[in-house]
Amino acid sequence: MEKASIPLIDIFFHVLFGIVDKDKSGFLTAEELLECFKIIGIPSDIFKAKQMVACYDLDRSGSLQVDEFVTFMTQTYGKIRVAGRGRLKDESGAYWEIPQEGILKTTFVAAFQPPSIHELGSDDGVNGLLQAINDAPNATEKQRILELATNSCGIYFSADQTYKLMKACYGVFGKIDFLVKLLPHVFQPSDCSQIVDHALDINEKIVLLLKMGYLWRCVMGYTTGFYSLDLKDASHRLISKKVAERANAEKTFSRNASGRGDTSQHGNWENYRNGVLNQTLPLGKELTANWFAESMPLYGHMRFDYVSTTLPPKGMRPISDIRWAKFLAHINLTNVITLNQKGDMDDFLMLYGQKSFETIAEVEWRRLKESRLKKITPIEERAGMHMDPKLLIGTNPPSRRATHVAKASISESEVFDDSRTNSDVIVLNSTSPRRKTVFFGPDTEEFGGFLDTKALKTIQSGKELLSIPDADSAGNSSEASMASLALHPFFAPPGSRLSLAAQAAAAQDLGPTDLWRLCYFKLLQLQCSLCQVGLSVSQLVHLLQKFPRDDLFWVNIIVTFFNHVVDSENFHKVFDELTEAEYIEVTHRIGFLNLFNPVYPDRFYELNLAMKDHREVVAILGRLAMIEPGENLANQSYRRSYDIVPIPGWILPRPWAEDPENKTGKGLRDYGIIKMEYQSEGPGLEPNWQERKLLKTRVLCGSNRIY
Repeated sequence: MEKASIPLIDIFFHVLFGIVDKDKSGFLTAEELLECFKIIGIPSDIFKAKQMVACYDLDRSGSLQVDEFVTFMTQTYGKIRVAGRGRLKDESGAYWEIPQEGILKTTFVAAFQPPSIHELGSDDGVNGLLQAINDAPNATEKQRILELATNSCGIYFSADQTYKLMKACYGVFGKIDFLVKLLPHVFQPSDCSQIVDHALDINEKIVLLLKMGYLWRCVMGYTTGFYSLDLKDASHRLISKKVAERANAEKTFSRNASGRGDTSQHGNWENYRNGVLNQTLPLGKELTANWFAESMPLYGHMRFDYVSTTLPPKGMRPISDIRWAKFLAHINLTNVITLNQKGDMDDFLMLYGQKSFETIAEVEWRRLKESRLKKITPIEERAGMHMDPKLLIGTNPPSRRATHVAKASISESEVFDDSRTNSDVIVLNSTSPRRKTVFFGPDTEEFGGFLDTKALKTIQSGKELLSIPDADSAGNSSEASMASLALHPFFAPPGSRLSLAAQAAAAQDLGPTDLWRLCYFKLLQLQCSLCQVGLSVSQLVHLLQKFPRDDLFWVNIIVTFFNHVVDSENFHKVFDELTEAEYIEVTHRIGFLNLFNPVYPDRFYELNLAMKDHREVVAILGRLAMIEPGENLANQSYRRSYDIVPIPGWILPRPWAEDPENKTGKGLRDYGIIKMEYQSEGPGLEPNWQERKLLKTRVLCGSNRIY
């Protein structure tokens, strides 16, 4: 692999660090940082220098290491403007040239956008506000003036202006209540992080996070995560607006400047995933940032995952190993978490109360519990059995409903009682010499479904009623696509498709355990302390190993720190540490194309073709399989849905790999489930590194980092 070159601006800041670090300690104090600013002509003072050090000073040592200094300087003073930003593009993607004649009619939609520099309050205006607050006769009047300024005028404040307002309102609000009110009106996330790091200790930060809820992610700039919003709640509508602001900005960058392909779930460049309205209505392509501005109802419940596609800036480096070890020791996270470490959480809850903590912990626990209970298993796995391919006769009938009869004798049968349906399940043993157990269903649309007692007696009388539906036949793809979309637990209605064991587990709804609550408290400590800190994949894996993996808790950690990972091209190392259930849930919530790197494709895949991003992964793997020598695809299977057995002996058709958009009608379809394993090690197998590098431009880690 190519060795990355060091940007010239990084070299400059390294040299500057060496000049100022006269005692060669490897650290810069706030006084030395101020000297750096003077050398390069940046106006500052010791107060601002201390604030900037606080953003990285995790162990409260009052200093910066060289990598932290370079990261801070390149992010703050080494930004590059994006050429062509703001120009319109036509349908082909080319920049639109304004015609010299004709009449132009256009409709403007006021889409939510992040604040521009023109919305930043002027110093004169803020000084006037400060004067009004200072002249107010009492605390009630001061509070009313601040609320008018923040709720009505749409003005944003810099970090310095916020500090001045905080000082003027001392005694009117507590620090935390003041920040809850003002942080949504601070100009940019780095300012918010700087203010919070300077004003609050770690426990106060957790209280602030719990009071702000999902809004914390939005103001800190890390919007990736799960959202559950009550649309009649004004604060939740503000959260939806903040997420939509980030979504529009990221969509614009992704389409115009990222240099990569579309990694969205539905092929619309949007970063919303798995949207559900009022518990039952899945939202697909219609869930966009503009939907929140134009079509969002006034009442109801909305839930979705959002995945920020803003990667860490080019100059950002992971926290140093020394600083990382000190920080983990500071929060008592040097070993795997056990209940013996419960003291910190108990002290926090006793001091600050536990209601808001219990509420948000319960929401996150139920989100993961839902994924565990509603895992949809194939019909043969559901019965604990396997299909015998010899029983499937004629696997290519002319139509979707065409069937073929497979003769079988019943040597033993078992009826599964299931109160959720009007039918029963029957298990048949085949006449095959290998005596494999098979699982049949009476109808092509509900294969693997249920037979009532009357049907059971009919079969026992010798009549051939068993039919095998064709998973590879043509049909109504949109109908099949919607059925396939509902397969994932996030879309399944409450109580549906649960096994009897899962129903029993659901009945014992005891809530999160003490250990899970402790793990979540530790996660909040990490989240509050690492706002502007980068992590390497190795450090993320190291962090995962500090937590028990009960109840898919590792998924929460990965989602929380996804946007902190500076070397996302190495995310396959995280995959290597996950169980199958964790792997499926992580890729579902973040998206394959936001995690996948075609340079390292070797692993197992389970792909739902109803999802546009899953079809793109199939296209990438199919392309590699055609280019690279040998039989790269192994253990392949395809089924039209989880309730239909796989086609025996199926392999990925070449037209599916060549025509992923299905323009010919013979290409990759938009329903069904593919399982396959890609391998490039072994006799006759050889990676094509050039092709893999080209395919990397179709996934998130192949983005241009020009910011």
